[in-house]
Amino acid sequence: MAEYPHEILTRVKDGLKKCVGNHDRLDEISTEDFDKSRSIITKLCNEDGLNVPDVLESCLDPDEFLTYAYDGIRENSEALLFIQATFNPFINILKSKSVMVQFIPVEFDPPENLTYRHIYEEIEKCDRKIVEQDFAGAITNARSLLEGVLKEIVYQVSGNHPDPKNDLVKLHNEARNLLNLDPSKPEIILPLKQIITGLASVVQGLGSLRNAVGDSHSRVYEPSAHHAILAVNSAKTLSSFLFSTYEYQKTRGRIIENKVT
Repeated sequence: MAEYPHEILTRVKDGLKKCVGNHDRLDEISTEDFDKSRSIITKLCNEDGLNVPDVLESCLDPDEFLTYAYDGIRENSEALLFIQATFNPFINILKSKSVMVQFIPVEFDPPENLTYRHIYEEIEKCDRKIVEQDFAGAITNARSLLEGVLKEIVYQVSGNHPDPKNDLVKLHNEARNLLNLDPSKPEIILPLKQIITGLASVVQGLGSLRNAVGDSHSRVYEPSAHHAILAVNSAKTLSSFLFSTYEYQKTRGRIIENKVT
């Protein structure tokens, strides 16, 4: 499960403090956590116009950090204060940011044995990047998630991989028709037609939002947390609906898989 950045910084800070006067405990500090803490603080400094602490630019592991902390001092208490002064300001900033918008993720469990297996990875990345406050990255992954689900459905039903040149809207239209979700069908009642038509707007919006604020294009403006949460939860809700519709139509014999095995 993804962690908040301030939780990672706190864990590294506490681990370093335990090693003051007791270097034998260095192995208790995860090198991965230390690397993450350096990346988190560097990213935060770049975004907020702050200076990256020299110790984090110079030291690549916990052992080097403690050597730096003890440089020119003899008292353990001074080393403890140095560690706290290095991490606490950034922990406070990250804590204040993390409570600005509450993220309640939509649960989405895709079917097993997918052809487009990156779908599993995109789900994890969507939630993790929101927690890490990489909102542009979360929007990009939300779009990639939906694209993968649409391609999976087209392939499962038609047996053909979609044209890679198709944009998200064309891909959605192709999948929607294969799932008998064309809103022009007379057997679909009006309220459902309105919802289905609204879903098409969601697809178009996700593609446009990703182009405007996603991390793979020049950004028109910087995305906020609520933009990323909207994009991620919309993509997962639509993906869940499409897979559920696929299973429903298949069990009732309304679509026949033509997938080549």
